Amino acid sequence: MTNFSDNEKRVLGKSWYHPRLKPEDADFLLREGKDGSFLVRPTHAKDRGHPGDHICVLCVRVDTAMGPKYFSFPIINVGAGHTAKYKLKGAQNAVTARTIPELLVYYTRHSIIPEKNKQSQVTLRHCINSLDLVKERWYHGNISPEEAKDLLGKYGKRGS
Repeated sequence: MTNFSDNEKRVLGKSWYHPRLKPEDADFLLREGKDGSFLVRPTHAKDRGHPGDHICVLCVRVDTAMGPKYFSFPIINVGAGHTAKYKLKGAQNAVTARTIPELLVYYTRHSIIPEKNKQSQVTLRHCINSLDLVKERWYHGNISPEEAKDLLGKYGKRGS
């Protein structure tokens, strides 16, 4: 059994995925972070390349002597079906992994070397957690007041 660090556990927990985040909002969130802060967002029409090229984008903050820089690495799918694997587009040292969380865990242990800026190497260190309510255990979507009362009556405890 593999021993995972706390950061690797967070990566495996998928709190890094922001399903409704736009590119400009990703940069805003990363500004509040520090070197090695990262998140994953869906692809957007503003992303370069062909829409089918990548399924989501890894966004990372790198602190340099000239100030912070923000990199976006499309995560591409190589293969299909049960042989599908994922890798970072735009990383000089791109590796393939069976799942996106495994790919991210790899880069918590190894630096990402951007193809266009090799001196700005970075290791994923600080996961910027998603606050997407849909993933929260307490969020039940669009249910009626009657359905809410039924749920609270069945499972609720004092203070629910």
